[in-house]
Amino acid sequence: MKKCSSRVLTGGMKAFTLHDMTQQLIAERKRGIGGSDCASVFNLGYGCRKRLWYDKRNETQDFPFEENDAMRLGKVLEPFFAAKYCEATNRNVKYSQDAPAYYHHDHPELLVHVDGIVTDDEKGMGVLEIKSVGRAMFYKIKREGLPHDYIMQLQHGMLVTDLKWGSYAIGCRDNGDMIHWDVERSEAICNEILYEGLKFWAQVQNGPMPDALEPDDRRCQNCQYRTKCQGEALQPAVASSDYEADESLSSLVQEYSERRELLKQAEELLDEVKQELMTK
Repeated sequence: MKKCSSRVLTGGMKAFTLHDMTQQLIAERKRGIGGSDCASVFNLGYGCRKRLWYDKRNETQDFPFEENDAMRLGKVLEPFFAAKYCEATNRNVKYSQDAPAYYHHDHPELLVHVDGIVTDDEKGMGVLEIKSVGRAMFYKIKREGLPHDYIMQLQHGMLVTDLKWGSYAIGCRDNGDMIHWDVERSEAICNEILYEGLKFWAQVQNGPMPDALEPDDRRCQNCQYRTKCQGEALQPAVASSDYEADESLSSLVQEYSERRELLKQAEELLDEVKQELMTK
């Protein structure tokens, strides 16, 4: 049996200087459109074209982004799922969190930091996309398939590297389960990424500013640029200047909000267990 090789980030505590690593990657991604940016060019996923435009032009954020523990845990677990993928597929995987970016051979404004390069005896080299997600998202992907931004990200990676196939390793950070499968490069999607990517980068350099989403789009509520972009459109209107708040109800309102949140969390946990039972 062929022996797998998985090159992962090692070297003691120094290996987990994720803040410094992230700052280095952010600085590099400012020079072009990366895989995680691709969906935003099409107003898909968590972001939008205008948010990305602000970001690439180094506009000051109204609400600076803060990486949470779930995001950090996802990065820490990537080497684990890379090794697990290698064992499950018996393929060679070259993986490193601090690997240099690839640039498109004709259009260096398109770049990508791949999670890994996988080698198959019959198919040759492909792009490996690793996702470490929570249990609810993991079972949602098993039921419904991938979100659009995940699909665009891997196609972008294949476009930039000029590889013809890729593979997903979707891991659950709650219990270590993993699913994996291969996809072929879609020339139709890659051509759209190339066309819109170059068009967007011209906007970054010379304008005009992209259109904003509708103010009631839920993505706007937590956007780092929401005040700069939407202004008062996101502010709740007050019907009358004579309105006076009744502070005597504040404690009941707070208690109601807390209990409603507990109920929501309990329902989500129950749904996760239900979905897990259905997929076993």
